[in-house]
Amino acid sequence: MEIYASSDFLRYVDGSFTQCEQTVNKISNLVVMLFGYKADEYWLIKVPFGSQWGYMGSMRMSMGCQFGSKMGLI
Repeated sequence: MEIYASSDFLRYVDGSFTQCEQTVNKISNLVVMLFGYKADEYWLIKVPFGSQWGYMGSMRMSMGCQFGSKMGLI
């Protein structure tokens, strides 16, 4: 899946990511893998930055994120 990775996204460390930007007019710039979820709370995504980024190389993205398409994903 492709998403637009904002500067807030790139600085993610832990917890549920909620600093979502509208990306209707932005080009996706990162490929991620969706590998799980917690019902009605967040998606678990894996990014290609290695295990030092985020929470062991993954992120909890709030299901409330709206990036111009469903689930905050483009």
